[in-house]
Amino acid sequence: MTPLHAQVAVVVTAFGLKPFYMLGAAVLLWVLRSATSPGLRRIRLGMTVFLAGEIACAGNYLAFGGCSDPLEAVHGLGMAVMGGLLAHGLFALVDPVLRLTDPATPCVGIRACGTCSKREDGPCPIHRILTLAAPCCAVLALVPFTAPLEETARTLDILGSPVLFAYPMAQQVLELRVMPGIGALLLAVASIQLVRRDIRLSEPWFFAGFGFLTFALLRFFLSQALHAVPPWADAWEEITEAMMVGGLGWMLWVTRGRLDA
Repeated sequence: MTPLHAQVAVVVTAFGLKPFYMLGAAVLLWVLRSATSPGLRRIRLGMTVFLAGEIACAGNYLAFGGCSDPLEAVHGLGMAVMGGLLAHGLFALVDPVLRLTDPATPCVGIRACGTCSKREDGPCPIHRILTLAAPCCAVLALVPFTAPLEETARTLDILGSPVLFAYPMAQQVLELRVMPGIGALLLAVASIQLVRRDIRLSEPWFFAGFGFLTFALLRFFLSQALHAVPPWADAWEEITEAMMVGGLGWMLWVTRGRLDA
């Protein structure tokens, strides 16, 4: 018997929260339609693929009862690609302040470092930290490989209606094997570029890998931690996505007119 609060949560998030944040993502696309800065353009593209993925997710549930592997693959890829683009866009917005990739100007870390490798020969502590962080993230991307692949399908009563909660094998292979593998590979390439002391060239590889890493870990933790109560796994995914869209919208509101440069 599914607890009543879990039944209510999955209904509220699926039919209330999901349409609300999808509308919010569409509003953000309209707000960013004329954005010219690289950071905001990446965020706009990220919201585009995110919304496409969520439309595929909604269509999968409404038309196929959540059993369409191709539509769920579009949903997952939209989330993974969005994660990378959003993180890369936010980095591009703060990098003029941090000055990490500026080849001529010392970054904000000079207060802690004392000297700057951009001005004189010597190692850069910030760069050395990043050189360690990238391979660590690549290893972290392999965590989902520890999850056993076991197709599950349970029909539960949700406020009087039977609802199928399934995790098909094809979806598990994509989300717990293929995507983590892609993330680890992209982050490994970023690590190589950082060893060569090229932060700028490592950026697209790192953030692309970061997107696949975060989505694979999200699905891994939700599927494993909430295996016994799948309605909560669905509900928390919707809540997480709503917070992401809401947080992005709040950031654009409080900084309105000052980021597009």
